[in-house]
Amino acid sequence: MNTQFLHQSLEAVGGPLVLVASIVWLAAMISLPLRDIFGRAGARESAIRHAVVAQVLLVTVLSTRFLPPLAVVRVLIGVPLLGLLVEAIGTRTGFPFGVYRYTDRLQPQLLHVPLAIPAAWLMMMPPSWAVSAALTGTSSGFAFVVVSAAAFTAWDLLLDPRMVGWGYWIWERPGRYPGGIPFTNFVGWFLAAGFITALTAPHVPPPRAELSPVLLLVLVYGIVWALETLGQAFFWRMKASAALGGTVMGALSLAAFFAIRRVS
Repeated sequence: MNTQFLHQSLEAVGGPLVLVASIVWLAAMISLPLRDIFGRAGARESAIRHAVVAQVLLVTVLSTRFLPPLAVVRVLIGVPLLGLLVEAIGTRTGFPFGVYRYTDRLQPQLLHVPLAIPAAWLMMMPPSWAVSAALTGTSSGFAFVVVSAAAFTAWDLLLDPRMVGWGYWIWERPGRYPGGIPFTNFVGWFLAAGFITALTAPHVPPPRAELSPVLLLVLVYGIVWALETLGQAFFWRMKASAALGGTVMGALSLAAFFAIRRVS
């Protein structure tokens, strides 16, 4: 084994801690459908919590490798707090997502919102920012905010049908998207993600083909796309949302990787 190459690769991505966090996250993500299908009662909820926590930890570790401490703190506090705020407002007013409510199946909760939800905002916002930085070549301005919001919303095309199908939240006026999701939900996600991005997004250097923490964030986005799409298509029999959400999120993932190759 070329130990010098291994050492250089580890240093490029941020050190051994990034490798450990990546392995833990991949294990949690890959095991989620298996634990859901073969586990005992409550295994699904436990697997969801583990996957969310593992991705939050990975994203946090990666962020500390290219952001100053204050920027990391702003992201770690600002994103979940704002995510909780928009979800709490949404469940009470119907704005901006539409009229919905959370059930008590996913615990713990705060303000009648499962804490896994604001944590999910945190786990996917930085990867969405990295995708946007790759596609726009910048980490600020209108284009960056719009593409970040689009990348984040693309994930919900896969997420929402699965969560509704599992009974974690209920739409009072079901829509025509697979799973009964109203299209207002995706408009709301786009607006909320743009709002949170505008307030909290730090400077994200556009990724290059060389190994780097930012490139790994783009890879995280791509792996989430692949695992979500495969899970819905083959494990959970949600082929319509797998096809629609997988196409949109996959297009953004592949476009980001092609953009990285083109400029490197």
